[in-house]
Amino acid sequence: MENEYTCAGDIVMLRSGGPWMTVEETEDGEVHCSYFVEGHLEHATFREEALLRLYEAEAAEEPAEVGTDGPGRPAATDD
Repeated sequence: MENEYTCAGDIVMLRSGGPWMTVEETEDGEVHCSYFVEGHLEHATFREEALLRLYEAEAAEEPAEVGTDGPGRPAATDD
């Protein structure tokens, strides 16, 4: 069962910080996410209330600096 707040494919982050994660599935208020840590794929489950969606996190922060791919992330290069 999908939650109204998050759905598969959403990009989320813990309200306390951490890596951006992709929502894989939601069920009964729990959000199953995947993310990378040092190049390794990780999976974790969180309560929906503990997460911010990408656009909510960006709206709460200062605008991203020119040359970044988002808050606190360096721009991707083609090198």
